[in-house]
Amino acid sequence: MLADGLRSMLDDGDLLVRAGLIIPFLNQNRRCRLRLAVLFILSVARLHVVFDLEIELEEHFHTCLLKLILLKNPM
Repeated sequence: MLADGLRSMLDDGDLLVRAGLIIPFLNQNRRCRLRLAVLFILSVARLHVVFDLEIELEEHFHTCLLKLILLKNPM
């Protein structure tokens, strides 16, 4: 799943390493580099929130589906 691949890249810090290599070459202006670094960190934090929400909704959906199956076919 794509989300799992992105999550593993985020957990490994691979994107942070790449950002550390790319940001110094974008612009020598310190304020601009700082702004880009902050925006990057915020985007990574947003991805974590989205992935966590996706997993939570997926678990909730499977739980509700199981409840419906058990209600229709009691043991």
